[in-house]
Formats: sequence, structure tokens, C-alpha cells
Amino acid sequence: MIFTSIKGYFYKLYNVCYILVLVPLALFLFLYYQAQVEKILPIIQDPDVLVMLEGGLFLVALAGLATVHLYLRKEFVKVSKEVALGDKMDRYFPLALVRTSLGSSSAFFMNIGFFLTGSLWLAIAFGFIMIWIWWQWPTPKRFCNDLSVRNDERELLLKSKYSF
Repeated sequence: MIFTSIKGYFYKLYNVCYILVLVPLALFLFLYYQAQVEKILPIIQDPDVLVMLEGGLFLVALAGLATVHLYLRKEFVKVSKEVALGDKMDRYFPLALVRTSLGSSSAFFMNIGFFLTGSLWLAIAFGFIMIWIWWQWPTPKRFCNDLSVRNDERELLLKSKYSF
């Protein structure tokens, strides 16, 4: 990836991540509003199917988030062994996008489940996934913590953070 500064690097990363997160968020707001004004009604009404679908979607989302978290922890160890900060940044970018993409995909599945069932539990799960995405957001501080960068690199990254 070509970037001219640390500021530019995180600017590009933030823009892509915002797009990935805003699509399921906008969809959820639209679906929730439509459900409140009763323009869309739940398609699945059977209580047994409702419980299975809610539980299944929640477990799939939880398994996906846990898997990506564990996978990325291993990848971050590999990336942290790079010598140059630029190489670390180049390899971190797609990993951060994978993390955000999977969170957005999980949120999208909650949207589909909410559309099909109208379940408040899936709306709450959507909220928790958004909190997880916010917690995992790729900031310079998160970059430093994920890759265990040296003190001089940490200082450079965190100092340039305030030049946004």
C-alpha cells in the first residue's frame, strides 16, 4: 500500500473501515424504523423456529468473531517480527480490514435475522457487535498494542495521531 505519512495511512484505513461499518448500521436503522412504523412485519412467526434462528445467528456471529480474534492474534505475532515500521503497517492494513469486515458481516447477519423475525434480541446482539467493532477499531494505539511496537515507533505513531 502506498502512503505518504502515518496520518495518511490511518486516514485511508479509517475511511475503508467507516464504509464497512456504516453499511450495516444504515441498514439496521432503516429496518428498525420500518419495523416501528409497521411497514414491514416479521416473516417468521413460529416460536420454535424463532428461538432456533436467534440462537443460531448469535452463535454463528460469536464463533466468527472469536475465530477472527484468535487468528489475528497469531498473525499479529508474525507481523510484529518485521523490522521496519513501514512493513508492519503494510501487513497490518489488510488484517485490520479483515477484523472490521467480519464484524460488519456479523452485524449484517443480525440485520437479516431482525428482518425475518423482528426479534429484539437480535437488535441487542447487533448493538453488541457494534460495540465489539468500536472496541477493535484500528487506531494508532491499537496498532501499537496489537503489534507490540518498539518505544520509538510507538512514540512516532502516537505523536502523529494528534496531527489529524
